Amino acid sequence: MIGAFVYGLCRLLRLKPVLPKITNPKRSALCSLIAVSVGCLIIFSLMLLSSKHPAAHGAGHGHHRNLVNMLFLQLVLFIPVALMLRRNGETLQSIGITRANLWKATVVGLFLAGTTLFLGHGGPGAALKLTEGHDINTLIYFSFVGFGEEILYRGYFQSRLIAWLGHNRGWIIASVIMALVHIPQRVVAERMSIPHAIVASLELIPVSLLMGYVMLRTGNVVSGGLFHTFCNWVGAR
Repeated sequence: MIGAFVYGLCRLLRLKPVLPKITNPKRSALCSLIAVSVGCLIIFSLMLLSSKHPAAHGAGHGHHRNLVNMLFLQLVLFIPVALMLRRNGETLQSIGITRANLWKATVVGLFLAGTTLFLGHGGPGAALKLTEGHDINTLIYFSFVGFGEEILYRGYFQSRLIAWLGHNRGWIIASVIMALVHIPQRVVAERMSIPHAIVASLELIPVSLLMGYVMLRTGNVVSGGLFHTFCNWVGAR
């Protein structure tokens, strides 16, 4: 149902996809796969370290050091992307960091964020928790996560798979990969069994497809970044 509303909103805003011009789609897609794989290895390694030091793990909750650590992690994850962009002569606009469709993407992102708040645990009244300091820290923390992952997986990886494999295959493959990379997190950080972790990650595919669709229609990471941020924040409250 949310997908239908988003589709209608994109039509109402007359959003036209802004796809980056990729000179060598196959090479760029393979480079993006390498960058994503390196990012996943970094995240998995840090999760293993965090699991040995539970006090350092978490989503902020008043600990400003965790915000700095997460910001640092996102900057580290961007290093392989930056190297590949430089290697292929590609710009930030090609990964969705652009002014194109900015206000329309913001409208779509805020709509999805508001819907997430409304449908989340506790309903609209739970949004009042924003007045509590620890939830503000958590929201900032997840904004680093949300925008970082949208830039990496949607703005960078998905756009290049689409340029190489076509709209539907690129969108679907990127969305499935994005969901499945959560398996290590489920196993290491959330202590799930491997079968349970696989099922829980597969359940993320519909929302991953929705985020990918929003990126496909807007060409701007702001919409997916806002949506991703609030999805994680509402789930953590």
